[in-house]
Amino acid sequence: VIDFARSRKIITREYADEAIDLLKPLRTPKKELKDNFFSNGKEDADKFIATFDTEDKEYRVPILTLFYGALRIGEFQGLKVKCFDKNSGTLLIVGQVDPHGNYKSYTKTRSERVVKLPDLFVSEVQKYIEENKLLPNDYLFFGVKKDHIARTTIRRIVDKHLKLADLPHITIHGLRHSFATRMFDNGYDIREVQKQLGHSNMETTMKYYIHYTNSKRKKDFNDLL
Repeated sequence: VIDFARSRKIITREYADEAIDLLKPLRTPKKELKDNFFSNGKEDADKFIATFDTEDKEYRVPILTLFYGALRIGEFQGLKVKCFDKNSGTLLIVGQVDPHGNYKSYTKTRSERVVKLPDLFVSEVQKYIEENKLLPNDYLFFGVKKDHIARTTIRRIVDKHLKLADLPHITIHGLRHSFATRMFDNGYDIREVQKQLGHSNMETTMKYYIHYTNSKRKKDFNDLL
């Protein structure tokens, strides 16, 4: 409505400004970002990953794929075996499972993307596929009757292992943010992070980057001397 008021040429600028001032209070305020990532970067991530060495080993590959792929939960649920390419070490993101459990053959941004996995992890994914005797059209991470894995299951496992690692609570989406921060810390530029996360708009990536850098503990300026 505000944009409409600005564009009208049949009223004076003064009247348009008054209308804009009246409408501004009606805008829904944006939620402030909260820290939703591993605050100590690699140290926290390593502690979280290590918990799968002793408990819930069968969930190690699913949870780490969610983390290393920086995937949205719906994209993760919708992965089929044929989306994994062991030769290139990538995942092809072509669909998603919506909050109601229905598979959709399109992504949030309506565009496909390729996600790279760490080289040392690719063999773990391939071994997981072979051990579970999965076929190309099967869901990569499955639940009851080989249907896609449930969000409640992932939430339960993530919450449990954060506690085991004695780490502050983050959401499932926080794993995605956490891997983005690792990319930033390891020198990847913002366009590379945008591509991995599948943001259609760089402003979204920049928003989380700025929040992350502002949330990091500031060092004493005297350390620069």
